[in-house]
Amino acid sequence: MKKSYILLLIVTLYSCTTSKDIVKTEIIEIVFGSGGGFTGEINSYKLTANGKIYNKESELKKIKLKKTLTLFNQADKIKNLNFNEPGNMYSFIEIITKDNTNKIVWSLGSSNVDKKVIELHKNLTQTTK
Repeated sequence: MKKSYILLLIVTLYSCTTSKDIVKTEIIEIVFGSGGGFTGEINSYKLTANGKIYNKESELKKIKLKKTLTLFNQADKIKNLNFNEPGNMYSFIEIITKDNTNKIVWSLGSSNVDKKVIELHKNLTQTTK
């Protein structure tokens, strides 16, 4: 009984700390995806602060809060970056905070966009698989 109580306490403390850290980034959610081409189709996903990933309005999966925190910290570093250079095929990241929404859009294969953006997009896309 005592071991169960201690384990529950540790899990609770860890969960609270992670949640507070996500709140510190001020990011509410991250929308990301790609689109364009012949069909103009847009593939869009949303990652929320509780680790849920949505495709359109359907919940796709839930990732660990530690991974969510890592992604939100990466997004926090670029949340004020202004870059809007779409091409025929493009990728995007939309970082939504309480006070602002910033959408970063770049052409596929662009070398002009900050490498932190490409890295975050790659990491976010990997979470959908």
